[in-house]
Amino acid sequence: MYFDSYDCASFVIRGLNQLYSYGAEILPNVHLNYTRINIYSYEPELLGTYDQIVQNQTLHQDFLNFYRNFDSKKPSTGEWIKSLINIYETFFLSRRFYLYYNNVYWYMKLKQPTPLKISFNEIPITSLLKTK
Repeated sequence: MYFDSYDCASFVIRGLNQLYSYGAEILPNVHLNYTRINIYSYEPELLGTYDQIVQNQTLHQDFLNFYRNFDSKKPSTGEWIKSLINIYETFFLSRRFYLYYNNVYWYMKLKQPTPLKISFNEIPITSLLKTK
């Protein structure tokens, strides 16, 4: 493993714990679970900070195009479908990924045949919270 595993649910858990500290409660009929995605790559290549990336026009444009596919603010279904196709091409055809970790960006050439593993954890987030 090149990087520590990052669990996006930890952000949600920290936020919910803070809300709990102010007296908030989660309704009993709300069930919060999370999904985890593991990305498998060869040794990552350090690209540097964003300021360093913009100095290389080709890399900068590729970088912007890559992250644009993950933008959740798509105005139409057609744009969503186009982004999903582009994400598929990125992961399974060109097998590349740009990762932001420890305040710098990394290029990751993804492994074959399976660059991704998605696991659906049925662990309720509420069981991980510090309740009163």
